[in-house]
Amino acid sequence: MKVAGHVLAYNVDRFLPHVVENCGRFVDKIFIVLPERPWAYLPGSRATRTNPTTRETVDEAIAAARAKGVSCEIEVICSDFETEEGTRNDCLDRATREGYDWLVIQDADEFYLDSGWETLLEFMAADRRHDRILTPWHNFWKTPELVLTSGDGSIRDVNAGFAIRCKSGVRFDTARKTTPAATILIDAPCYHYGYVMSDAEMWEKITSWGHAHQVNAQKWFRLKWLGWTPVHSYLHPVTPLFWPKAIRFPGRQPAFASSFMSPSQETAPLGFVDFLENMLADRATDVRIVARKLLRRSTV
Repeated sequence: MKVAGHVLAYNVDRFLPHVVENCGRFVDKIFIVLPERPWAYLPGSRATRTNPTTRETVDEAIAAARAKGVSCEIEVICSDFETEEGTRNDCLDRATREGYDWLVIQDADEFYLDSGWETLLEFMAADRRHDRILTPWHNFWKTPELVLTSGDGSIRDVNAGFAIRCKSGVRFDTARKTTPAATILIDAPCYHYGYVMSDAEMWEKITSWGHAHQVNAQKWFRLKWLGWTPVHSYLHPVTPLFWPKAIRFPGRQPAFASSFMSPSQETAPLGFVDFLENMLADRATDVRIVARKLLRRSTV
């Protein structure tokens, strides 16, 4: 079995050497995709910005991983696609042409325990029935010490995709979501640090990522990110009700978490007008939740 890893290198300087090490010890090759600039979801961002992560940073990350024993093949792909799915499909096509059986999708802020990798690789080697693998994940907030809850109060959600069988014909359709595929969930949790960022990194993320056109970036950044306190609710930037709260992570911290404990963040307590705006937005989310429950009951 041949396995390739797919890592996006945009605005991920702090994460990159660690993810190359985390992934590179278990796959045969890593494709590091280095976009020239943001995708086209916000035309203004694409027209005026370049990737904060440079080729020099990528080379330094590879060297750091090599120094820690990573020996897999690594290829850096410089790209300029307009969409997330275009970027990912290009990498999938490369892996397929080179004869890989599976493409692992591991964004630079995603990490797996060694035991999780072993579970996943064992399944991938034996399986003949599935073309897409999902895993649970923990979504962390501000620091690895805080984890986001889902609508049912759980700290485990399901990611959008861990791996695709290369020759299955499955394609990335919208961002990381794929065309229909025989899918299985394997219990090997991902530790997702996509919201464990400095203020500057977070602003860059929400104004350039694949959901940039779905977010009121200034409002979310002001009310939910800079103004956050432990009593804040509904933190997801696209669908607020998905993340009701951030709570203390009850599990054991993995070794790799220590690298991400102290991003540069400031707080900006909400003034009266912002407090009122945030409260009204949260109450509107409460109403949507109640409406969903009533609709669900009426259709049973």
